[in-house]
Amino acid sequence: MGTIGLQSTLWIIYLTLVVGSLTQSVDANHIGQVCTTWGEYHWKTFDGNFFQLASSCNHVVASQCKESYEHFNIQMRRTLVKDVLSISTILLTFEGTVVEISKTSVIVDEKT
Repeated sequence: MGTIGLQSTLWIIYLTLVVGSLTQSVDANHIGQVCTTWGEYHWKTFDGNFFQLASSCNHVVASQCKESYEHFNIQMRRTLVKDVLSISTILLTFEGTVVEISKTSVIVDEKT
């Protein structure tokens, strides 16, 4: 996938996060369906709780509750860049397929 494909994918993710956060403030029914993160370390969980977590650890954003963790999960890692925490990698696992999204590439099952 070329640079245009990567930019399109990252743009879609960005729009999803923005629309999700805007929708939350308008419609309280989405509280149980949307998780958001913004700034260096702000989070709003699916159950509507807000917290600040300034770390570069691997964070599990969503996972399958009643089945094996490996069937579905979304993870996010932040990295310190010029003294600012930035999202470096988003990792999606769905029924054995692993998609890793970074600023420079999209890798599906270890293939760029």
